[in-house]
Amino acid sequence: MLHYLYMHLNHKRLLLIIGPIFILVASLLDLFPQRLELLVPKVREVKLNTTSQNSNSTNTATIYTILRIIDGDTITVGINGIETKIRLIGVNAPESVDPRRPLQCYGKEAAAHLSALLEQRKVTLVFDDSQDRYDKYGRLLAYVYRDDGLLINSTMIRDGYAYEYTYITPYVERQNFKQAERDASKALLGLWSPKTCSGKL
Repeated sequence: MLHYLYMHLNHKRLLLIIGPIFILVASLLDLFPQRLELLVPKVREVKLNTTSQNSNSTNTATIYTILRIIDGDTITVGINGIETKIRLIGVNAPESVDPRRPLQCYGKEAAAHLSALLEQRKVTLVFDDSQDRYDKYGRLLAYVYRDDGLLINSTMIRDGYAYEYTYITPYVERQNFKQAERDASKALLGLWSPKTCSGKL
């Protein structure tokens, strides 16, 4: 029908006919938004116990299954059937598996603690627009929230198994993570204990 109108009417007349139709449809959708919800698939939103509500963080996320714990600051999850490495934003734990570096003190303990936090759990990934999406090794950079809302990044720091790490550009949760590090240091937890690696990172 539109083809017929186009062939037999000039553009101006066509706009005069179609224009009111679009206005009518838009008005109906505005008056009956609940009908529109039936037509548009819903995006699943996961409510997270974030420590800040900064607009630079994207807080709508999909739930993922943990596939592997690589070390104290890196995990893998399955994304579209592909095992994908995730580097925890703002976190640096002692190395435990990096072939380029020797095993660092407390590296295995950090990896074991992260494994205990995430064992048989699912997670959501929240990205930070202040950071690149991937690091130089091709790992996704994300805040990792456990399925009960626990922010794993800050938990690793607060429990004394990692320390705060800023790569070039400050990230949204930086001040909260630095406070978590101060709390762990003051309490002499993990890496900060005089009995651990002579108290040195």
